Amino acid sequence: MSRFVSHFAPMHKLPHLYKNRFGVYGVYYLRLVRAGREIKKSLRTKDFRQAKLYALAF
Repeated sequence: MSRFVSHFAPMHKLPHLYKNRFGVYGVYYLRLVRAGREIKKSLRTKDFRQAKLYALAF
């Protein structure tokens, strides 16, 4: 394993953040897996920066 960390690597990846691309809404969702089921919780925002903060706080 390398001792050096690339400064180009993102600090936080958000693989559970999902944007509704269908329709005109474009609302961000948080995808969770609970008891083998996928659950999508609306973050009720269209702003990526705000959605990222909500997802990191969850």
